[in-house]
Amino acid sequence: MGEKNKIAVVYLSWLPYGPGYLEAFADSYLQHPAGAAHELIILFNGAPEQQVLQDYHQVLQKKGIDYTSLRLPDGQDIDAYFYAARELDAELVLFLNTYSVILYDQWLKKYLDTFGSPTVALTGATASNQSYYSTVFSQHPFHWEAAKGWRYNYRKYKLFIKTWLYWSFLFKPFPNPHIRTNAFMVRRELFLNLYKGPIRSKFRAYVFENGRKGLTNLLLQKGYTVVLIDKFGRQYTVDKWRSSNTYWNSEQENLLVSDNQTIKYAAASPDEKKHYQFLAWGKQY
Repeated sequence: MGEKNKIAVVYLSWLPYGPGYLEAFADSYLQHPAGAAHELIILFNGAPEQQVLQDYHQVLQKKGIDYTSLRLPDGQDIDAYFYAARELDAELVLFLNTYSVILYDQWLKKYLDTFGSPTVALTGATASNQSYYSTVFSQHPFHWEAAKGWRYNYRKYKLFIKTWLYWSFLFKPFPNPHIRTNAFMVRRELFLNLYKGPIRSKFRAYVFENGRKGLTNLLLQKGYTVVLIDKFGRQYTVDKWRSSNTYWNSEQENLLVSDNQTIKYAAASPDEKKHYQFLAWGKQY
């Protein structure tokens, strides 16, 4: 990667989902100019054989997109991100997951503008205060729910015990501010320094995303700054994240990059939206 291209944009394509998501991302990539020089990396994940990729390459080639590719036979998204980071020599890397769709022009420049200070280590398009620990108690009342039967209640109280005795050491209670691990830009060397070995399960991926020793909390503990940006490139400190209206609040009207979770919220009923708002941000102010 040349001196002028110290920025890598890594799009993760989870192959078992088919090429439709890749095509949606590619269309958004072409529709919205990045505003900054970069190298586009398509990271194929979930295919042990190289020949499976033919249809995916055709999607990109027909659209005339300049890219290079990497392939991982299998792994959680975070594992794939670490693999890509080890293979690149970029200073900054923007990671986008399979569901990502770019919504506005100059998207990459807006990320880059947040890294003017060396103290900024991480910038995301979405963030949340949700706690994996506290959500258990928000989702399930403590009292015995007779109408749901013995088996349901047994499993619920078993989950409570696991949460108290185990998850409390892994996750902070609400509020637990963290940048979501999609559409996030990070300093590559700092990111690689956080690697502690393979992440084998979705639960461990959650621990890395929003755990006490997860991505955001570790960088904050090291004295770095984390930033949330919106579609205008406005930067938000942690105490202003909710008011950014980028994730699970209002109509998410300032969102820069969408994904399956923001789409889920957009399609939800008013009552469902209130529930999502509560999980991410707590009670209304």
